[in-house]
Order: sequence, then structure tokens, then C-alpha cells
Amino acid sequence: MNIKSKSYGLVPKVGTAMLYECNNGNGLQMQCTNYESSLLSIKTPDFDRTPRAISGQWNIPWMNVVRLQSPPGAIIGRIGYPAPSNMPLTIRKREYTISAKSEYRTFRKKLWNGTIFGTPELCGMRAKLISPDGDQGLPGEMELTVCYTITRQNELYIEHLARSQKKSALSLDTHLRWNLSNGYGVLEHEAVIYAAQFSTRPTLSSLQPLSRHKFNFQRQRSLVATLSHYFLLGSNTAEQHHPLTSARQKMSPALWLYDPKSRRYLELLTNYPMLYVAVIRGKLGSALSVKPCIPYDAPALISGKRDRYHYTSLYRFGILK
Repeated sequence: MNIKSKSYGLVPKVGTAMLYECNNGNGLQMQCTNYESSLLSIKTPDFDRTPRAISGQWNIPWMNVVRLQSPPGAIIGRIGYPAPSNMPLTIRKREYTISAKSEYRTFRKKLWNGTIFGTPELCGMRAKLISPDGDQGLPGEMELTVCYTITRQNELYIEHLARSQKKSALSLDTHLRWNLSNGYGVLEHEAVIYAAQFSTRPTLSSLQPLSRHKFNFQRQRSLVATLSHYFLLGSNTAEQHHPLTSARQKMSPALWLYDPKSRRYLELLTNYPMLYVAVIRGKLGSALSVKPCIPYDAPALISGKRDRYHYTSLYRFGILK
């Protein structure tokens, strides 16, 4: 295991952002920064064992990160997804209203307190931030922690932890865009999503038995243009999924993604109750946006005073022979 850190860029009136690079010796590499607590890029080997970026841009210039509305892998606010306009939240019998773009007003351009850690089996970066009382119009000062860890077994752990001084609303996510095909887009990717249902709105209504939703983007081009759905990962309510503990909770399979050209696969396990998936088109081809999250109507959205908010996503990478 190897981890390096260096100065990345200056945040005016705040301090210097750091760039962290982790390497597990088996081809899995990660770049992240304490600026917006962003995971900038992930490299994994393909069939010829050459590591190539499958998420984000390797060695992305600092000024490009600053200009982006939200860097790859950034943590998005207390409400970690675009909330519906004028969404009401009732906390201790008082109603709070979250605007549709509220996530861009919270942790944008924030410099987190980042530290690195490592053992013979894992290494990574841990970042902390204090969200003040009243941030985003919500009550309660919150201490937030995000941890990125890679292991010797080609695994990436993303952990979101928090504690609030008052009963308040919280939903964090890390939005990552995946492309396993060495830059050719995701149209030939094959995907299996383990979910009870999917819809355009993240709700807990109309629960159905758990099933596998299979997608072949090359054969379902009509789906590519419209795939922007929330998948409910199981038949229990989000409250039952909400792990208020400092220990890692049992995670269930959420997504299997495979590219026949590079023969790479990605497996996602998480204890989040919902998964957002969308096909994103850009100048460099298409990519798959994946965000584990909490539904709008989930009781788990409201964190009690000093409750331990702890959600984990585990990404496993490999090559099919």
C-alpha cells in the first residue's frame, strides 16, 4: 500500500487544498482531495493489466476542479440530491422548506480537514467538516466525516458519518460517473440492478419483491435517452435501513456493471436504501452516474440529536477472464 500527498491549490482566505494519491499495489489507484471532499479519479487494470481511469479524470488540473459546479465525487450538501421545489420537512413540529437547488449552497467551495491513514492492507483519506447551525436553513450544528478507503483486495469503501447537536435533516451522497471501456462510452456496458422497483421519483410507495433489472444499453438505445431513475434496493422502509451506529452495517448487492471490451466489472454493495442511476452524455462519450441515497419520504432523513449517521458504499473491481 502506498499513499502520497502534495499541495493541490489555494482556496482564497481559507487555506491550501491537498491532493492525495493512493495505490494498493494490485492496480487499484485513487486520487482525492480535501477540497469539497472530492474523489477525483479511480484507476483499475483492464484485460492487459494496464491501469486506466474508469471514473473522473486522472491528474485533473486544479483550476478545472475550481471551475466545475461540482467536482467528480464531491459531497453534496445536507440534502444530498436535488430536492423537489418547496419540499416541506417537519422537524419537532416546525416546518422547514428546502429549495430545489439547495445542495449547491451548502458545501460548495469548502475546504475539509483531511488526514491520511494506512496499514499493510488498506489506505485512504478521512475528511471532516463542521456544518453550522442554520446551514441550508436547517437546525443543528453537524460534524460530518467522509472516508475513502482502498484495500489490497481491489475494493473501495466510501463512508458517510455525521452527528448533529439538534434533531435535523441529513442526506449525503457521493456522485460518481463510471465508464469501464477506456473512453468508448457505456453503450456496450451490461448492467444488473438489484432493486424492488424503479421510478422517476424517489418514493417508498408501491413496494414490490426484490428482483434483478437487467440492462444492455446497446440493445436498449431508447432506454439510454431516458434512463434517469431511482431504484429501491429492497422491500423494507428506509427507517429499517437507517444504521444509527458507529459499526459498519451489513451491505446488500445493488449494482453489477460489466464492459465486454475491457472485461472489467464493478460490483456495488451498500446499506443505502435507494440508488440513483442515469446515463450522462458529454464530449468524452457517455458515462453512468451512480448515487446511493435516501428517499425523500424516508423517516431516516431526520437524524435525532447525537444519533450516529453512518452509511457505506463498497465498490469491488475485477476482470473477467
